[in-house]
Amino acid sequence: MNDFLTAAALGIAALAVLMVVVGWVGRLLWRAAKKRIADFAIAGQPDTIELSPVITPAWKEPERVEAWTRQLLTDGFQPAGLYVVKELGGVALAGFVDPGRGLLASIAQHGKHLFVDFVAEDDDSRKVVNYTNAPETGLVDPTWKTTVTLTGEEPSIVHAAFVRDLPLSRRPIAVTEFKSLFEQHWKREIAWRKQRGGTVEEVDAITSRMSQAD
Repeated sequence: MNDFLTAAALGIAALAVLMVVVGWVGRLLWRAAKKRIADFAIAGQPDTIELSPVITPAWKEPERVEAWTRQLLTDGFQPAGLYVVKELGGVALAGFVDPGRGLLASIAQHGKHLFVDFVAEDDDSRKVVNYTNAPETGLVDPTWKTTVTLTGEEPSIVHAAFVRDLPLSRRPIAVTEFKSLFEQHWKREIAWRKQRGGTVEEVDAITSRMSQAD
């Protein structure tokens, strides 16, 4: 009887070890799969984008765009063009520049979502500060970039927080520079992301936020 129990116990222990090993291997395989998913998603992004000028973008909420534009003009920004970004699925974009303070802002329509972004770059270190009212992305910033997300806030609220965190060294920016600067910022960041590759942690963060949104 004792021999039978001992054999049974050894069998159960061996099965438990096997289950642990299978689970460990499974986790490694799933982690590797998520890494491949992250790399595939990053690799699918365009290396460069072009802001194509348009007369009137296909805004889904034109009244809201108009209201946000008024807030930006009140805060000292000047219109810097209306664009479509075909490489990003036809994202509609309104550009703005605060020339004297060297600040960029944009209103973007991505699908049914409307976002505002404020961007400033330190002229010495090239460090970038980005304030937005878009949802958290789950993506890790490069060491030279800081993103602050104030999801759902009005542009005036985001701007008020943004101007308290500006880089010290900023050059004046002409309104006509908006297009090229926006394109350069994309190129610089996507090059960094492709060189580094996606991460499992980013996939986990993104899927977690998607499940919470549902």
